[in-house]
Amino acid sequence: MSDVIYSPTDGKAIKMEEVNDPMFSQKMLGDGVAVYPTFSTGLFAKSVPVYAPCDGEVILVFAEKHAVGIRTPSGKEILVHMGIDTVELKGDPFTITCKVGDQVKHGQKIGEVNWKKIQKSGKDTIIPVIWTNNDENKQITIKNNNGMVTKDTPLFEID
Repeated sequence: MSDVIYSPTDGKAIKMEEVNDPMFSQKMLGDGVAVYPTFSTGLFAKSVPVYAPCDGEVILVFAEKHAVGIRTPSGKEILVHMGIDTVELKGDPFTITCKVGDQVKHGQKIGEVNWKKIQKSGKDTIIPVIWTNNDENKQITIKNNNGMVTKDTPLFEID
C-alpha cells in the first residue's frame, strides 16, 4: 500500500540534505523532506497551526512537544520535528492538540507553534518530515523538495 505524505504547514520545501543539522541532513533518522514555515519570517507573532501530514495513529508526542510521530494505516512511521534543537526550549513555544493513541487525518491540526519565540531563541524554524522505519527497503519518491507548499501539497510518497 502506497502512502502520500503532505506538508505539515504552508512554507518552502527543501531537500533533507540541505537541513542545517547532520542528524537530518545525513538522514540518520530517515529520509523525507523539510519545510521552512512561511510564518517563520517573523511576520506573525501568534501561534500558527501544524497539521498531520498523513492519516494514521499518533504513536509519539515528545514531552518537550517539539515532535509528533504518526503511524499510517499501512505501518509507515512519520516524524514531524518542529525546529532544530527546539527540545532545549522545554515545550514553551509549542501547543500539541493530539495525544498518543489518537487517530488523525491528513490536514487535521495536531498543534500550534509560536515561531517568533523560536526565532528569538536563535533556533532554526525548519520542520523535517521524516519516514523513520524503512527497514523493509521500500521506496520513497520525492514529490516536492524545492518549492512553495501548503498542507495539501504532497512532499513524498512511500511505496
